[in-house]
Amino acid sequence: MSDWESDLVQGIAQYLEDQGVGSYRSDDTAYATDETAIVFGELPSAPDRAIGLSLYSSTDHPVQNLSSVRLQLMCRGNANDNLDVGAIATAAFAALQGVTSLDLGTAHVIQIGRVSAVPTGVDGNRRYTRADNYQLDVNTPYSAGRTP
Repeated sequence: MSDWESDLVQGIAQYLEDQGVGSYRSDDTAYATDETAIVFGELPSAPDRAIGLSLYSSTDHPVQNLSSVRLQLMCRGNANDNLDVGAIATAAFAALQGVTSLDLGTAHVIQIGRVSAVPTGVDGNRRYTRADNYQLDVNTPYSAGRTP
């Protein structure tokens, strides 16, 4: 991941925590069983409630410092509660949908909008999962080919 991509995903994790969606740890501190963990990539085995953030599919303007990236929130709820994953995803949606300005270090988010929400099944511990995908339009740092 580039520096701006790292700033972007870490900034979104912190933003989600600031909005009360879950708990983000920038170190290896364990999550309590009653927390909603915000992590990068795969969901941890514990706690039950978790959100995994992953960046994918970028479209970059050839000259300007503008990129559109996709961010997947893989959400998982409490065991045996098929409505809980929706509550987590809805809280994230309320925090992210329609954001029009968010400064995250080397990345500045211009706007955020959800593209899709897809139920993805149940894991071996009877915890329901769902993938919500967002498009983020981002001003990125200038580079040799992308100059002001």
